[in-house]
Amino acid sequence: MKNYKMVVVRHPFDRLLSAYRDKIERIQGRDFYYRKYGYRILTQFRHAKEMEKIAKLEMIKKDVFHSMLSQLLELRNGVRYIEVNGTRTKVFDEKRPISQARPTFREFVQYLLRADPNSMDEHWRPMYLDCNPCQYSFDLILKVESMDSDRDIVFKLLQLTNGSTSWKNLEKIWKRWINKGVNPRNSSNTPYRDSRYYFSQVTKSDLQLLYLIYEPDFLLFNYSPKVFFDMGINP
Repeated sequence: MKNYKMVVVRHPFDRLLSAYRDKIERIQGRDFYYRKYGYRILTQFRHAKEMEKIAKLEMIKKDVFHSMLSQLLELRNGVRYIEVNGTRTKVFDEKRPISQARPTFREFVQYLLRADPNSMDEHWRPMYLDCNPCQYSFDLILKVESMDSDRDIVFKLLQLTNGSTSWKNLEKIWKRWINKGVNPRNSSNTPYRDSRYYFSQVTKSDLQLLYLIYEPDFLLFNYSPKVFFDMGINP
């Protein structure tokens, strides 16, 4: 069977929102991203007085935490347990974010506008820097938005027999991509809030600047930013 070189792309702004929601907005289980990006973004773009309140809140909780250490029962996978009035309770590890404060999407965009694209995290680094079709000769360029309809074409091209081991393995991978392709702009197709909720936090001028960072992705993979520009607000 012939080998094919493929790349899967996604609308650049949909991809940014997905990365923000999964790595920045959702703190639980994302300690690494909170420490490396989330708190840094807060300190850079959040008002100084509000950051002072967050810091005080963290110190209060940390004092409470230390006062409970004498009741420590066990340490398992970095999660500490205490017993209060006979009830076992899980508390934060000292290294985990305690305040639960998180950057807004607007603050995330402000961070991106000042970042070096070459040094960005892989989840929001421009796609052309990692898989430029002008540099790599891809046989297929697939889009997350049309993965469902592209499925039969790709499976036929690979000459996979329905029900074979290779077919089942690729089917599992394919379903993951199809789930990612649910359009977050349409609230009727997703349990998440509409994209307008996030992009309406950003000014039209900042969205224009954001577009310039990802312009090669828009042009190379034939995407339009217009619907997102319309969501932006006037300063």
